[in-house]
Amino acid sequence: MTTATHPPNTATVPPATCYRKGEAGLHAGPPASQTLRVPFRLPGLNDIIGEMSGHLTMRGRRVYRYTQTKKRHTHSLVALIHAQGLRPVTGPVWVFCTWTEAGKRRDPDNIASGGCKLILDALKAAGIIANDGWRNIAGFEHRFEIGRPGVIVRLVDATAVRDMTAASDMARRAREREAELMAANTPRMGDGITPGKYKPTDGVNR
Repeated sequence: MTTATHPPNTATVPPATCYRKGEAGLHAGPPASQTLRVPFRLPGLNDIIGEMSGHLTMRGRRVYRYTQTKKRHTHSLVALIHAQGLRPVTGPVWVFCTWTEAGKRRDPDNIASGGCKLILDALKAAGIIANDGWRNIAGFEHRFEIGRPGVIVRLVDATAVRDMTAASDMARRAREREAELMAANTPRMGDGITPGKYKPTDGVNR
């Protein structure tokens, strides 16, 4: 199952490393595509809503349970981000998430809404993205599978996605034009009265 606000045909994986031109020539820049693997189940939106109603009393003040949950998961996710060597990005990115669940008990929108919020907050806390607003996030794609719980998050430079989309559109237009030319130049079959009855040997002396 897939839900997305994504450009057409993003199946092609862009190069692992891109380069930027500087005063001293070409320098390795942030990778065009980076992957974060989270090997455990993240809270869904329903879990977050449930924890917003309860609170703990700490040193005379009230703290929502969700605050503690978010802090715990942010700490774990930031540790994973650093351990897996993700690098800061400067421009907007597309976020592709493949969610794996043990079963179909949780709805896809519940899984993605809660988990994606925690992941973006952790990426921001780790310094991978400057923020999670419109200037930093170009769009999302979510896929859902059955298996060992977890999520694979791929951050793809928005420029690379635009290039991939443009190439895909050019290829699609070329295929459509080719089909039009083939249709226009294919001989009509039949004698104009009974279609489909024409044979290459018709009218040939035997």
